[in-house]
Amino acid sequence: MGNVQQAVERLGRTLEDGGIPRMPARVFAYLLAEDRDHCTAAELAAALQVSPAAISGAVRYLIHNGLIIKDRRPSARGDLYRLVDGDVWGAMITARLPQMDHYLESLDKAVALLEPGSPGRARFEETRDCFALAREATADLAERWARHHDAHTR
Repeated sequence: MGNVQQAVERLGRTLEDGGIPRMPARVFAYLLAEDRDHCTAAELAAALQVSPAAISGAVRYLIHNGLIIKDRRPSARGDLYRLVDGDVWGAMITARLPQMDHYLESLDKAVALLEPGSPGRARFEETRDCFALAREATADLAERWARHHDAHTR
């Protein structure tokens, strides 16, 4: 196994441990490690030694989560897949904010349905407060990362 494959498998396992499904984690790690700026599904399948169907599901997941982009090739068969433009890590952090907002909205509505002073409501309020703090910290991290990234990529 070459160094690129070892790096892909190492990061892929780490991303998987963090909650990203196995195949999307491997595809994402491969696109990070690959020197070319884009790959076809067939190239990804060959590089990762998996079926085209596995790649199809993985790229759908990664596109949905804002980590990669699908480009159409007008003169040839097959789409091209690449990392999002610019700062992929900033995009990853920022992509979590709408999901966290959704959780907070749902928790606010759920809290309002529960009896004031009840243990269940107290647990929901604590959960909401934790998510609010995590959302604030994530937004702060996104801003700090953008400043850091900008300062180091000029």
